[in-house]
Amino acid sequence: MMPTATKSPPKAAPQPVPSDLSPQETSVGDRRVWQANRLRLLWDNRHLLSRAAAISFLVSALVALLIPNSYMSTAELMPPDTQSTSGIAIIAALAGKGGNGLGSMAGDMLGLKSTGGLFIGVLRSETSQDMLVEQFDLKKVYGIRLAQDARTELDQHTLISEDRKSGISAPVV
Repeated sequence: MMPTATKSPPKAAPQPVPSDLSPQETSVGDRRVWQANRLRLLWDNRHLLSRAAAISFLVSALVALLIPNSYMSTAELMPPDTQSTSGIAIIAALAGKGGNGLGSMAGDMLGLKSTGGLFIGVLRSETSQDMLVEQFDLKKVYGIRLAQDARTELDQHTLISEDRKSGISAPVV
């Protein structure tokens, strides 16, 4: 007897992968299998994902703690109205307007030509700076023992300017 050749079965056509098909061409069962495979992939890699999330959290917390704190404050002081009767307005009016000569002489002696200059002088005064040093405990913040050194450091970190047109003083700390 002679051996007979057996025919190999015909090769089956490759089955399309559900992700290659449009949603209209896939059945509900194929979509569920695809979703189950994706969920299984996430579940199998859950340790890697949790480690990556924990490391990211630790690195971002470390970076946030290492960045130095920086604060900025802005205030604008308006010159007093000419009809205002408050004490500082009267002083400012005397210093700026110089109605009888005494106010202008006082303003000139202080180097103040306008009410904005008066406000800048008040903001730069030792009394104002001492109050800020005490209120915000700037000796501890700057790592300095003496109040004079804290005032000097505060003065270096403070910018006070005056808009010449409007007379508005704008301190930026």
